[in-house]
Amino acid sequence: MLRFCYRAVHPGYSREDEDRIFGSTDKRSAVTLRITDRPSSPTDKKGDVFNKYATYLGYGVIMRDKDSKKLEAVRPYFKEGTTLTLNLMFHSLSDNELKSVERSLWA
Repeated sequence: MLRFCYRAVHPGYSREDEDRIFGSTDKRSAVTLRITDRPSSPTDKKGDVFNKYATYLGYGVIMRDKDSKKLEAVRPYFKEGTTLTLNLMFHSLSDNELKSVERSLWA
């Protein structure tokens, strides 16, 4: 999702710049995200049904059931409105690259 927002706020981005910040199959990301101060466990609502607009944001958590064709949660997840803290760690980024990541977070 952060990579998507990066592309949205940097229309002239180069793939090399994006890969240097967010990683590629050859190199790890220079940005590490860690969630802290969260509930002890996510909801165990496997089978919750979602609309088609949630599938992009829920990639990996929401899948289409082969039989019913409904979009269902297949893994535990945090419900909307859950309060948590997102910590970002940066590894070897320039000031401009840091600003790019910050703009992407606010997009």
